[in-house]
Amino acid sequence: LTQDYRWSPDGRFLSYSLNDSNGYSAVHIWSVADGKSRRVTPPFFNAQSPAWAPNGKMLYFLSQRDYQPLLSTVEFDFATDRQTGIFAVTLRKDVKNPFDLRDDEPGSEPKTADKNSKAPMKIEFEGIEQRAIRVPLEADNLTDLEAGDENLLYQRSGPLYYGRESSLKPTVMTYSIKDREAKPVAEDVTEWSATTAGKHVLAQLSSKEIKYFE
Repeated sequence: LTQDYRWSPDGRFLSYSLNDSNGYSAVHIWSVADGKSRRVTPPFFNAQSPAWAPNGKMLYFLSQRDYQPLLSTVEFDFATDRQTGIFAVTLRKDVKNPFDLRDDEPGSEPKTADKNSKAPMKIEFEGIEQRAIRVPLEADNLTDLEAGDENLLYQRSGPLYYGRESSLKPTVMTYSIKDREAKPVAEDVTEWSATTAGKHVLAQLSSKEIKYFE
């Protein structure tokens, strides 16, 4: 049963991940208008945790597409780790890649972020898989993606072990879309939630303490 479903900003579409018959999970979008559900990510990469951009132009998601396995010191075997990256699909063909080459020359006017539109969203499903974009961020153990106006929020964790805890504590991270840089928001978290705009986080720490982060 999927638990990562998200309504679009205008309430006309529902995104969610679902295991396909081939054993891989994929992100789907269900439309209120025609009652149809369409897969929007490739069939042979796991994808989950969809998050709508507030301006209704992109759908972000997590996907396991990196394979750099660990080598066992006990036997000749492999273990995968840090496979997950952040991706997005543009919902229309005319939407520009926000992570394309930038013009940082002195004197150039900075581009302002798109304001959230109240007009009904339009999704062009034809060719949507080919419009996938990778967010320029190194793959890691990432979960719980959230998309804000100017940033992305997600949880970064260490590898899982039998019999001991990871040396890396679960950490809520924020990634600036403009600056293309990530930094920690809250460390050693067990649960957390973000505001719609992605600017504030309420987190419960492993100490059971609840904190509010701006």
